[in-house]
Amino acid sequence: MLVLFDVLGILLLFILSLFLVILLHELGHAMMVLPYTKGLVKIYIGSHGETNNSVQIKTGRLITHIKSNPLKWIRGRCIPPAMEMSINHQIMFVAAGPIISILSGLTALFIFQQTNPGIIRFELMFFGVFSVLVGITNFFPRTLSKRSISGQLITTDGYKLIQLIRLKSSPPEFATATDLFNKKMYTESSTIVQTLIEKGNKNKQVFRLAINANLQAKNLKRSDELMTIFLKKYVPNSDDYCNAGFIKSMSKNEEVALGLYKKSLALNSSNIVALNNIGHSLIELGRYPEAEQYLDAAIAESPKFCYAHSNLGLVRIHMGDLEGGLEAIQACLEIDPNFVDAHSCLGVYNMKMGRYTEAKKNFEKSIELGSDDLSNDEYLKEVEKMIGNNIK
Repeated sequence: MLVLFDVLGILLLFILSLFLVILLHELGHAMMVLPYTKGLVKIYIGSHGETNNSVQIKTGRLITHIKSNPLKWIRGRCIPPAMEMSINHQIMFVAAGPIISILSGLTALFIFQQTNPGIIRFELMFFGVFSVLVGITNFFPRTLSKRSISGQLITTDGYKLIQLIRLKSSPPEFATATDLFNKKMYTESSTIVQTLIEKGNKNKQVFRLAINANLQAKNLKRSDELMTIFLKKYVPNSDDYCNAGFIKSMSKNEEVALGLYKKSLALNSSNIVALNNIGHSLIELGRYPEAEQYLDAAIAESPKFCYAHSNLGLVRIHMGDLEGGLEAIQACLEIDPNFVDAHSCLGVYNMKMGRYTEAKKNFEKSIELGSDDLSNDEYLKEVEKMIGNNIK
């Protein structure tokens, strides 16, 4: 029995140390923006930005979300307010986390050496070792195997620092274009980066920004032209092929898109964006059983990937499995209650169920949240016609 209590005690110390290490790391980031901003600063303990199954603690402008499952406390994230920060300020914000981890860990190890044997000394050792390791490993530039719920790559602080340093050393026009892109001023960003290309600055990052800015600005033709040049000039990675496929898909050229997505998977079989996009293209082609397989694979790789859950719901609805479709849509909304596509899919479900008034609310909600999918407008007209015919 005593051995069991000892094991439980060590486990509790381990969990407490882990929590404190991640909390201090994220507070390190937060300290670099709280004094200079007016908006909310958000910290996540146990996730990369998810709020479900979390406890929220608000202290002034600092909001901390803590996952209720202690086994997930190995990850964290700090999100600054939506404001303009200079590149130097961004570098300090990113670097502060691992620096605080290393300094607090070394401090704990120093105190550990001066402390008599006992539970406090044991805790200091745990905390010190974990904190230093977290700080050092975060300085290594790498992308993590998982992605965020929006499909974005999750990277270490070291990876972000390298990107920021490259941005700082790039031409001022490129930094300006990147800043405009981050502010969702895509047309302005594409104009500046196009000037850089015309001046002969044609490195990979310039081309990638030009492609994405034109794509977001709905200039599909120019985005496609730039991607064609990029694929010939450089060795594409998995994400490049995925973006190329997305451009073709936006142009309703789904068969070509599928070929590019599969090239993406050949380089990275766990690319959840490519898996999801293949599913979406197959939906457009009416090949629902195949689409379901790819979407299931995307969810298996990243269970919190909203796009895959939403598309899976649509696939099941089209296949006649209405309740299975609703289950997938609800799984998406549990992850992100404001996920645009899920509300649209819920509208399709309610249409199939003959609940046109509810469907109308779903499509309106999707549009209200910022959907630019033209099919929402078409669905809305259809349900309004049905309601006008006194069909409830």
